[in-house]
Amino acid sequence: MAVVVSTMLFGALFGVVWALVGYAATRGHRDFSSVTSVVATKYEVLVEHKVAQQARDLLAQLPGAMPDPFA
Repeated sequence: MAVVVSTMLFGALFGVVWALVGYAATRGHRDFSSVTSVVATKYEVLVEHKVAQQARDLLAQLPGAMPDPFA
């Protein structure tokens, strides 16, 4: 039983030391940024030239559609 307890204590101490070393090395700054969601700001729709006008018409009917800048 003493071996198990001493091993657990040694492992905890070892983990704390390594965590402190890592914290000191980065000075507490994290190297990642948290993002809650990804939102597209632009979409590209690829169609054959035969149905390009039909695709433009369908997109123009969508709610919030913007005028066609290429018309």
